[in-house]
Amino acid sequence: PAFATQGNLPFSIAAQSTSQSTVGANVSSSIYVQYALSVTAAFQPPSQAVPASGSAVFPLLVNNTGSVEDGYMAQITSATGQLTASLTSTHGIQGQTIQDFQVPAQSLAELNLNLTPTGTQGGTVVVTIFSNSDSTVTATATATLTAATMPVVLPPNASAITGLTVPPNRL
Repeated sequence: PAFATQGNLPFSIAAQSTSQSTVGANVSSSIYVQYALSVTAAFQPPSQAVPASGSAVFPLLVNNTGSVEDGYMAQITSATGQLTASLTSTHGIQGQTIQDFQVPAQSLAELNLNLTPTGTQGGTVVVTIFSNSDSTVTATATATLTAATMPVVLPPNASAITGLTVPPNRL
C-alpha cells in the first residue's frame, strides 16, 4: 500500500452476527510491503509576484512517497528571466545544490527557494530532486516569479485620453 513503510503490516478482521450474539469470528494476518523508492516535489505556492523589495521565498515540499527512508539531493536545474536563485536547506545552508537530506518513508521535508528579482519581468526556476539511492527516482518542481504590474503614471498636464502633454496655457 502507498501509505505503509517496508515490512510486515499486520491487520485483523472481526465479524459478528447481528441475529445471534454468540456467533462471531476473528482473523489476523499480515501483508508484506515491498521496498519502494518514490518522491514528489511541489512549491507551495508555485507562483508569486515580483516583490516591491527584497526576495521572494518559495517553500518546496519534498514528499518521500516510498516505503523506506531515503536521502535526496535538490538542485536548481534551470533559471530563466530576471532573477537570481538559491536553495536553503533544513539546516540553513544556501546554494545551488543541497547535497544530502534524509526523509523518512511517507514523510515530508521542506526546503526554501529564494528568488531575488534583478528586474521587473520575473522568471522561472526548476528544481529537481534526485534520490541518492537510485538516480532514476526524481521529481521536479517549478517556481514562477510573475512580472510586477506597474501603474501608468501620466505627467500632471497630460491628457487622460491621449496621454499627450497639454501646454499649461491651454489647460
